Amino acid sequence: MQNRKAMYAKIAIARKQLGLEDDIYRELLQNKFKKSSAKDLSDNELTRLLRHFAECGVQFVSKKNKKRSNTSVNPHSRPDWIEITPSMPFYSQKKQILAIWKKLGYSMSSLDIRVQREFNCYSFVWLQEEKAITALLTDLQKRERAFDKKQKENESRRITAENC
Repeated sequence: MQNRKAMYAKIAIARKQLGLEDDIYRELLQNKFKKSSAKDLSDNELTRLLRHFAECGVQFVSKKNKKRSNTSVNPHSRPDWIEITPSMPFYSQKKQILAIWKKLGYSMSSLDIRVQREFNCYSFVWLQEEKAITALLTDLQKRERAFDKKQKENESRRITAENC
């Protein structure tokens, strides 16, 4: 059985990975365990909560299992790196897509997965169809506007809470 402090740390990691805001997290605890705080949960309940988060796709990586990364930075050593050069077709649109993708907090490797699923092209870098690039950029711009709106609402809530 893990110690409680480690379990609380894993719960914090899970909440961050899932993007659970406090009210939603408290509602989850209330629905699953009839309690409003993780501090009130038994060790068994904490384990069940962590198992639930794992089923939701949370990745718990221990320090022992982490590989040391190479300190040199290049496109091949970083899975979070996509290099676009000015000589590539649709350079400016691709740069916009990458900027928005990064702003939204998505991993760069997932961009290739999306391009592969949606447009049947193995890599984002190889995408050369104007219609596909325009569709992707339009979708990401909509997501960016929603993201900005949510950020603005959260900021105004935070300011309001600080002023109370």
